[in-house]
Amino acid sequence: VEQARELRDLLCRVLGAGPPDAPLNPTTSVLPPDAFIPPADDPFADQYGGLWAEVPVASNPNTSLNPALVGALQAHKKLGFVGITLTQCVVETLRQYTSLVDDAHMSRIHLLLDASPGIPGFEARTNKLLDEMKNRGMVVTTTTGFLA
Repeated sequence: VEQARELRDLLCRVLGAGPPDAPLNPTTSVLPPDAFIPPADDPFADQYGGLWAEVPVASNPNTSLNPALVGALQAHKKLGFVGITLTQCVVETLRQYTSLVDDAHMSRIHLLLDASPGIPGFEARTNKLLDEMKNRGMVVTTTTGFLA
């Protein structure tokens, strides 16, 4: 979780808060400081994606779709998606997000493969979903390519 927060902070700095060594400034960063939703935020929710739980908990709004977060994401011209497990959380978050946007928005979405390792055994499902997203215009790149 800490690595994911650090990565989020780096992307916020790169995309909206100045040079990479600039301190994170919540008033100018791309995403609000609470944009990171840790997996298993609620022990009673079944949540793999970062936007909503597959089985939401009515008493916990963090397990349901956050329209403000989606609006913040959609407002930007370039979005980098990274995470600890490509084959689970990252691909599910991408699936969730891309279900909310049209094809014209897809070229803004960049999956950073070198920052998103997978778990062996899930490649076929992951590759199928990624191929569908690439066919809609999603960019698959590296961290270096994204920052260029």
